[in-house]
Amino acid sequence: MNITDNTIYEALTLDALDADGIELEQVDFVTCQFKHCHFSEAHFKRCSFRNCTFEDCNMELMHVDRCIIKSCQFTRCKLIGIDWTAASWGKQEMAQLIKLINFQECVLNYSNFMDLKLKGIEIIDCLALEVDFSNTLLQKAKFRGTDLERAIFRNTDCRDADFRGAKNYAISPMINNISKAHFSLPEAMSLLYTMDIKLGE
Repeated sequence: MNITDNTIYEALTLDALDADGIELEQVDFVTCQFKHCHFSEAHFKRCSFRNCTFEDCNMELMHVDRCIIKSCQFTRCKLIGIDWTAASWGKQEMAQLIKLINFQECVLNYSNFMDLKLKGIEIIDCLALEVDFSNTLLQKAKFRGTDLERAIFRNTDCRDADFRGAKNYAISPMINNISKAHFSLPEAMSLLYTMDIKLGE
């Protein structure tokens, strides 16, 4: 199937679509399903994805320039090196009311979520190595089972977030808001390490 610019696709199921490097502008996907699709290094410009699901897709280094992404679910997808800040996330109050984007069993390494307001986002059982969450609103976010090795948390709002089962994170209480956040042992000991505290028996 060929996807063309300036087109609306609704309730469409795309299976095993090979669109690596494709360039698309002003394409709207509404309630579409993407399965085993390849969008590596694809360039989406001013497109929209609303109520869409992605399963087992390769979207490495995909570009989402001024794209609208609302109520989308990614499962077992490779999403390495994506700059999510290039998308258009709408008004601040809307971004905090709608679960815009959720990930489960995905690879998100080297992605950028800096400055975004993603209240309630779910990043479950994912690899999120060196992901940038600086200045990000992650209130009530769920990171259960996610590997956050070298992920950046700086001036990040993690109030009421759930890190139980997550691992390898380094979140300093001195420069992040972790009020009422949930952590599990032994991983929660890393919160003390960031405060330069010496622990002894």
